[in-house]
Amino acid sequence: MNADIIIGESSGAMIVGEFRPTYQNNKTIVTKGLGILKDTIIEAHYTQRDNHQALRDEMKMSGVEYGIGIDNNTGIIIDTKTYPKKYDVVGSGLVELIKKS
Repeated sequence: MNADIIIGESSGAMIVGEFRPTYQNNKTIVTKGLGILKDTIIEAHYTQRDNHQALRDEMKMSGVEYGIGIDNNTGIIIDTKTYPKKYDVVGSGLVELIKKS
């Protein structure tokens, strides 16, 4: 929690949100994440798994304000002091930041 830089891939990226999607008996449920990104849930493999609606559903389940969808071969660089107003995207895919309201 005191690290200057945190790098996560797939589930490692998803865990940094306040909540994270997980799966039980072929059903999506939302559980607590590490809470590094407050009021946020993250969905990996966003376009590749057609998780656009899944992210929106997970936002509703968790009640968070922000959802981040991250494609394969793509990353998002976030400074927690300026998030969600400012972030950078690296790589060849899509990063989508969705605000609830």
